Amino acid sequence: MPHSPSLSPSIPVLRTCDHTLYKLPNGHAPQLDNFVFKADQEVKIEVLEEGTNFITLHSKFLHITAAAVEFKVDGKDKKLEMISMKFDVKHHVATFEFEETMPTGDVVFSCSFEGELNNQMAGFYRSTYTDLDGKKKVGVYFF
Repeated sequence: MPHSPSLSPSIPVLRTCDHTLYKLPNGHAPQLDNFVFKADQEVKIEVLEEGTNFITLHSKFLHITAAAVEFKVDGKDKKLEMISMKFDVKHHVATFEFEETMPTGDVVFSCSFEGELNNQMAGFYRSTYTDLDGKKKVGVYFF
């Protein structure tokens, strides 16, 4: 039976590894005139326990449009698309459910998302500065 998602840190099911890739797709630089952006993300995750088909990640002010996990089974590549996604607004997390369970070991989680460069200093946000040529708009990322 698959694990159900939990915010309890008492039983670690997943652990992030050393590979994280964020990229803005070609031609999708942040739109500083209307403060929106689109991006893709890949995160290498180590699954520590058998039987999980959920991944829960922090997510604030994002519209997630797609998510999947990829891993190897018997030497062959396998990809699972998400079948549902739930947001916990209070804790700022998104939980992705997959049709099948993931094996223990490394998996690569990928997602595509859109967002607004807001002024709340969370995630990818907007800011301004003034130089000799005048006021400039910038996108800033805060971990």
